[in-house]
Amino acid sequence: MWSDAEEGGAVSVMRFVEAAQGACNVFSMATDPQRRFLCLDLTIISSLLLDGLHFDPRTTVIVCAALLTHTTHPSDCSLPDSA
Repeated sequence: MWSDAEEGGAVSVMRFVEAAQGACNVFSMATDPQRRFLCLDLTIISSLLLDGLHFDPRTTVIVCAALLTHTTHPSDCSLPDSA
């Protein structure tokens, strides 16, 4: 499984849930106001994957660099080479 904060990567649905729980921590949001937006984003993504698309928490999904950098060009989202 590959993962990179800059390039995107494979991550389990459960990691989105865990990240949302961490970002929505009351102490974290009190010390960093930007956390509120991260909390909201991760909660919506987690809910969409679990409740909307009915993915199992152990399902691995691919996060594309296009999502991380807010670009829309399809070539920005490619799977890694099999090695």
